Amino acid sequence: MTDTNEAIVVDGLTKNYGRHRGVEDVTLTVAYGEILGFLGPNGSGKTTVLRTIMGLLQPTHGRVSVGGVPVTSDPRIWRASTGYLPGELELPPNMTVRRYLEFLTRLRRLSCDDEIDRLAQRLRLDLTARISGLSKGNRQKVGVVQALMHRPSIVVLDEPTSGLDPIAQEEFAQLLDERRQEGTAVVLSTHVLHEVEAVADRVVILDEGRVLAVDTVDRLRERIATEIRLSFENSVDAVRYQTCAGVTSVSVEGLDVIVRATVPHTEVLRQAVGDGVVKVVSHEPTLSDVFIALTRSNHDS
Repeated sequence: MTDTNEAIVVDGLTKNYGRHRGVEDVTLTVAYGEILGFLGPNGSGKTTVLRTIMGLLQPTHGRVSVGGVPVTSDPRIWRASTGYLPGELELPPNMTVRRYLEFLTRLRRLSCDDEIDRLAQRLRLDLTARISGLSKGNRQKVGVVQALMHRPSIVVLDEPTSGLDPIAQEEFAQLLDERRQEGTAVVLSTHVLHEVEAVADRVVILDEGRVLAVDTVDRLRERIATEIRLSFENSVDAVRYQTCAGVTSVSVEGLDVIVRATVPHTEVLRQAVGDGVVKVVSHEPTLSDVFIALTRSNHDS
C-alpha cells in the first residue's frame, strides 16, 4: 500500500452479514488516471464493496484505503477528494436542482458554481427545475453532477447511467474520458457492459462475493473462444480442425466449417488456407460474452 499512484486499495476485504453473503477476500487497486469497470450479477457484492470504499460500511476483515488514507480513519481526511454516486439516489424533493447542488457545495466549503453550470449544460439539465418534478433520467443527471462538480481526484459511481437517454450517456462517457486524462481515478459499476467496454482500462468481475477476474477487456476476451466460420467451394474433412491448437469445438453447415477457438488462431487459419478457404468470418467475443461465460462457469463449478 505504498504506491503513490494507487488511488484506491482494497486488500483482502471481507464483509459478513451474519448468515447472509457479503464479500470475501476481495483485492483490487485503482490507479490515478484509470477507469476500473466493476461488474457482477445482482447480489454479487458490488454495492458492498463500493459502500466500504466510501466508508459507509466497516470491513469485517481486510483493509481499504482511499488516497492513501485508511477509510476507517476520520472520513473528513479523504472524502473531500472523492465523488460518489450511490446506486439508490435520494434527493430532497422540495428543492430546485441548483439550490440542492449549492447546498452540497456549502457543506464542502467549496465554490463550484462554474463547474455546476458547465456540467448541467453538457448534460442538458435544467438547474431551475424542482427536484420533485424531475424524470428518472434527469434525477440521475443531478447525481452525476453532484459526484463530479468539485472535480474530485477519485470518483466512485454505482449505476451512473441508469435512466439516461443515449445522448446523455454519450456525453457522460466523454466526461469520464476527460477526467481520466486529467488523472482522476474512476470506479464504474454498471450493468451496461458495452459502456464499460468502451471506456474502462481494466475490469473486475465479481460473483457470489468473490473476484473472478481482474484484467483488461482485451485480455479477458482472449479467455473466451472466438467463433470462426470458414467457407469452402468443396467439402473438407472438418475432423482435422479438432486437433488445431486452441480449438474447443468444430461443426459443419453445408460447405462451411464453424470452429470455436481461443487465440491465437494460427493453426486454424493455416489449415483453412491449405484446404482452399474462400471466406473467413469471425465473431470476436464481447465483454458480455466474457461476463456470461465466467459467471456461468462459477455457478457450474
